Amino acid sequence: MKLLAFLLFAATTLFAAATIEKYTVLLSSNPSTDERYTANLLKEYLGKCAETDIALLQEPAVPADPVISIGETTLAKQCGFIDMPDANGYILEASGDNYFLRGGNPGLLFGAISLLEEDLGCRWYAHELRPTKEHYDPGLEVTPSHRGKTLSLSPRRYTPPFSIREILYMYGANANRELTMFLRLAPISYHSFLPEDSGSVHNSHLFIHTYARLLPAKKYFAEHPEYFAMRHGKRVPQKNTFGAVCYSNPAVPGIMTEGVREAILAEPGARYFSVSCNDGGGSCECPECSVLINKHTLAGVQLVLVNKIAELLVGDYPDIRLTTLVYSSDDVTKAGVYAHPCVVPFVAPINTRYNQISMLIPISELPGVTSPLINARKAAKEVIYWDYLDDSRLPYPTFDQFAQTVRWLAEQNISGYFADCTCGGVSLAPLKKWVFAHLLWNPSLDMEALIDEFIKAYYGSSANEIAEYVSIIRKAWRRFKTEYDKTPGQGITLVYTADELSKMRKLFEKAWKDSAQDDVLHGRIAREYIVFLTKMLAGNPVVTGMEQYTADYARALECLPYLPWNANVLSQKLPERWQKKLEWSTREPEPEQYSANSFIVWKPLTVDGMSEYIDDPDALDGKATRHFGKQPWGVQWNYRHFIDCLIPGKTYVLRMRIRADLKDTQEPRSLFSFHPFHHGNKSINLNRGVMGVESLKNNNDKYRWVVLGSLDFVNPEATGMFWLDTPITPEESVYYDYLEFIPLEEYKKPEEIPDCKYEL
Repeated sequence: MKLLAFLLFAATTLFAAATIEKYTVLLSSNPSTDERYTANLLKEYLGKCAETDIALLQEPAVPADPVISIGETTLAKQCGFIDMPDANGYILEASGDNYFLRGGNPGLLFGAISLLEEDLGCRWYAHELRPTKEHYDPGLEVTPSHRGKTLSLSPRRYTPPFSIREILYMYGANANRELTMFLRLAPISYHSFLPEDSGSVHNSHLFIHTYARLLPAKKYFAEHPEYFAMRHGKRVPQKNTFGAVCYSNPAVPGIMTEGVREAILAEPGARYFSVSCNDGGGSCECPECSVLINKHTLAGVQLVLVNKIAELLVGDYPDIRLTTLVYSSDDVTKAGVYAHPCVVPFVAPINTRYNQISMLIPISELPGVTSPLINARKAAKEVIYWDYLDDSRLPYPTFDQFAQTVRWLAEQNISGYFADCTCGGVSLAPLKKWVFAHLLWNPSLDMEALIDEFIKAYYGSSANEIAEYVSIIRKAWRRFKTEYDKTPGQGITLVYTADELSKMRKLFEKAWKDSAQDDVLHGRIAREYIVFLTKMLAGNPVVTGMEQYTADYARALECLPYLPWNANVLSQKLPERWQKKLEWSTREPEPEQYSANSFIVWKPLTVDGMSEYIDDPDALDGKATRHFGKQPWGVQWNYRHFIDCLIPGKTYVLRMRIRADLKDTQEPRSLFSFHPFHHGNKSINLNRGVMGVESLKNNNDKYRWVVLGSLDFVNPEATGMFWLDTPITPEESVYYDYLEFIPLEEYKKPEEIPDCKYEL
């Protein structure tokens, strides 16, 4: 057998340059699941390139033709190829006309895709999409013909800088598995998976906000409330959106460990499981936890908890990784807390990053992002970064900041990147997904070349219009960035000039009309055009002009059939909002309105466990928002719910209809406070002002009007929210009926307006 193998090796060095159709894919006698899948994938696409069937043999069979050996074959070992690559990397080596592809898992699979893309020119730009029965987009895959051509592969070794690479540009909650694979993404969430039979699915469904799943209140709270966090002197059951565990209770780690063990047994091939706080952070105020948190910080105490769970599991599952969300920038190493080798901090700086301004800035320039990453890196061998990346309401040029961000992350040895970008259609989503996936695979790639290639391939005869459109929005980003660098955080936002908006509309109109006979291209133009129209229809029809607004609205309706049912435009019911704005612009005033041009906002955002939107017969619309005591941020009035209908340059009086449900009404006391949380607003009092409201004796449980102050409206691009706090007791509540914006010139008693003014 040794002699036969030697003769086979000798023969491979004597082949003349072989054409692609003569090759055989070779597997070992006992291939792993990922090796077998990779071999079959390579056989399929080599066959497409060769325009013939490519053979696949398994050792000890001896091929008569040159081979592409996959994995740890005997032939590879006898050729001296024994150096083991990293699990995420691959090695492509040559001996004569034979090629040897070896790698870890999933490195081997991605090595095969790299061979097909980088050496043979195969491309996977986008997956199929069927918005409606009438319209279908087959996606775009390119497999060039190499029939009769010499197969010439470049030997190399490569390991990507990030072991986790995931971007959620998609419609709905689940990414296409094949495109995920062909883009060489290595997911961490339950939104994206590699093909199930690939043997390379390492992420699990136990992902983020898992305390409630690992210690379910339904099972334990009745008999063991001490397992759960204390808030305001009481133990409270947890949900994945509220509450926490008691970090000092010695029984908690063991119970949660069994929950993780069940998840591992349910998905035995997975490697990543999450032990993470519920949405909202999750502190415990019991005396024991208060001491621990004061000593180690909340992030440190949460890391200690997951460390204990890792220690209980590592003997049975040494290769698993437990991720845990980190929201703060605390340096837990100062308190002597370090991550277990199997624990991976998942840094998610939502307060700094998740807004329309910060998402356009490279994270190297945001201390609120770099600080938690650097501190987590001190405490752990591996760190994953959770990024917030896009906005669905306008053309959003994230290209340049993304390229700078991933290069910085690679330089800092951050081991993973996850992009929480809108899952319902954003500006240039197919382009961004393809370009950004390639930059995550190799941050040194030429982004300009990637953008140019995709646009030409995907948009075909309308490529020139889309390329110019991309150039316009990137130019606007550079202008924004120049101004931002002068005065960061002082009211600088992304603004498109009237000329830029006019040019974009003309480009889309040309592409729309030119593609009318090509339904696939027409749909691709429609899905981008609708983002631009969403931006234009966000304005006040009176300011935009009724004729232009009506035309934009009509064009938007024509684009809708090309959108999947779960597109943001549809799920957020934007067409209904646009129609209502048209009606509002020519309406008769509502009975509840203070004046003809005032604007009412009925329903704020409620937060589970802090507030609720309920029936209330005393509210003017039959429903009101109940805000429980001592729940800051429990009620939020997002700017996007009213900013579209305000007119720049005007001052508005803010008033709210409220009532209270108090236990003690004998003495006046603070009832609630009204706070701005701004991004990109010009105001010297940015985020400082508070509108306070006093309760009145003997006025309990009756609605009354409260004038909050005045608002100078300047910036229609501003993002953020008004949020409310309640210093009353947890057993008490405040009810909010609605918020109203009244033009100052229409307010009849200006002397009653409190001396509290904002600029938005």
